[in-house]
Amino acid sequence: MTEERVVRLNGVGRLAGGRYDDVHIEGVGRIEGDVECATLSVSGKCQVRGRIRAARVTIEGKCDVRGDIEAESIQVSGWLTVRGNLAADRLVGHGLLRVEGLVNADEVDLRGPGRIREVGGGRVSIDCHRPVWLRWLNGFRADTVEGDDVRLVGVHARWVRGDTIDIGSGCRVDRVEYRRHLRQAPDAVVRDARQA
Repeated sequence: MTEERVVRLNGVGRLAGGRYDDVHIEGVGRIEGDVECATLSVSGKCQVRGRIRAARVTIEGKCDVRGDIEAESIQVSGWLTVRGNLAADRLVGHGLLRVEGLVNADEVDLRGPGRIREVGGGRVSIDCHRPVWLRWLNGFRADTVEGDDVRLVGVHARWVRGDTIDIGSGCRVDRVEYRRHLRQAPDAVVRDARQA
């Protein structure tokens, strides 16, 4: 019988990288090295100095990852910074998301401000519609957004590619390349749109 390795950091603590069943950080924690686990949940503040491989990642606070994240499901309702790439089957975010590398997910559903260098997926939905009192935030910016079905609101991007693309209100896009259908809101700015 194998011993279950569940780690729960409450308050302030550090954790060595390694393999665990579940890792829960409630408070302020630091993970030193690569971590592999079934579930990683952060309710507070966490810094990971390495790579994360998990079935499920839940961020309800602030997490800074100095490496890549690879997971089946990632749920962000706080602030996540990834200084590498992020790969997931499903990425859902209702907070601030910054990824310096590539985001690759079958399903991307983001609501809120952020900065991602490149987003690729099957179904990509990014909605950064902000109320007037939050207009001071920089919105959502991406160099490239690519997917089969792409829906954007309040996004500034250099390049958007896909089969079906919906460029919604508040978007500013330098170039759009679509295969089947393009819809553009009246107040959206698209400098160049081409059917491939």
